Amino acid sequence: MLALAWGHHFMGLTELAYRYLPGYNKFRTVSMALVVVQWTVPLLAALALQRLWSGTLPPQRARRALAWAAGVAGGLCLLFAVAGGHLFGFGREAAVEQMTVQFNRILRANGADDLLRQGLDVTLGEQVGEAMAVERAAIMSADAWRSLLFVLLTAGAAGLMIVRPRWRGAALALAGVLVVADLW
Repeated sequence: MLALAWGHHFMGLTELAYRYLPGYNKFRTVSMALVVVQWTVPLLAALALQRLWSGTLPPQRARRALAWAAGVAGGLCLLFAVAGGHLFGFGREAAVEQMTVQFNRILRANGADDLLRQGLDVTLGEQVGEAMAVERAAIMSADAWRSLLFVLLTAGAAGLMIVRPRWRGAALALAGVLVVADLW
């Protein structure tokens, strides 16, 4: 369902779902498919916590599953935190083009034809567009570090439930505190 929210960026899947998935054509926008993800991911997490709480999952299997989940999620967060600025363009070209047009309009409206001939609109557009892309990359990196912290702390809480079954209540309370802190 997450890939369906890409809409025209993944048109083959979108058209397939629109034609053959019952009810999908009722979504007003393709991003509304994220509602399904927003309901199912917490539901799956609750089911996993229920299995950990009840002790029906063998500890060895639980440790392995936790290591895989934390490793994949944490690894992706670490990748985006460290190298994310080099993996994506962050709309650099579109921002430069948009800002150049905007500065051109501003300078024309204020009668600064001599500055337009000097190319100030292009220079300012490039500088501001580049600054916007750098800021977007910094925001993504900060969010990735924050997500990595939450992944590790949550994995620690789940690991506590596995290693010390008597501390399940404390581990569950810690997970609850992490959820509230994340929503804050």
